[in-house]
Amino acid sequence: MSELSWWVLGACLAAYAIKLCGYFVPRKVLDSPIMTRVASTLTIAPLASLVTVNAFTSGQELVLDARIGALAAAMIALFFKAPYLVVVLAGALAAILLARHRAGRLSTCSKQMTSRGRGGKVDA
Repeated sequence: MSELSWWVLGACLAAYAIKLCGYFVPRKVLDSPIMTRVASTLTIAPLASLVTVNAFTSGQELVLDARIGALAAAMIALFFKAPYLVVVLAGALAAILLARHRAGRLSTCSKQMTSRGRGGKVDA
């Protein structure tokens, strides 16, 4: 087995051990309001960071593209308590429309740049 396989196996065993430890926690601790608040925060924070990283970065660069509009559309749908499928479809539709709009602007700009190269006049 390679070194990576050992690391993956070790991570799986560690995750299983942590899950197994949860069975030994008394019910009184699990039902406390503090534990409920901590558990909900611990699930929301990593999800929010993943969404942020995936929406605003490409590699190691910050980017502003259709993904941000899609995220905004999904957030608006969530604000109005839309069903999950509607939220996903709103985000996807916004991404498609914004990407097409951006692609249309880029092709228009490249056509103008090409036509200006011929005598400085813009073709209609």
